[in-house]
Amino acid sequence: MAGKIGIRFQLPLKTERLVLRDFVEADWQPVHFYASDPEVFRYVEGGPLNDEQTRISIQKAIASQSEDPRLDFRLAVTLKEEGKVIG
Repeated sequence: MAGKIGIRFQLPLKTERLVLRDFVEADWQPVHFYASDPEVFRYVEGGPLNDEQTRISIQKAIASQSEDPRLDFRLAVTLKEEGKVIG
């Protein structure tokens, strides 16, 4: 089909140190840790986010996971060894 991007990949994506995976509801708190920090948004438009804004952002990311075609690829970045969400 014209206009469709033909790249397919399987999640999670893993490197030596990191894992990129779909967000889950429980991720809102670790995301809020950095998303509420004004320093994180010093050079980025938007933010800092309050609790509700962070939850909504995660809910939107989760909702986009089932879209076909999927156009929104907001992914959780986690430390492979710990599973800790860092981005």
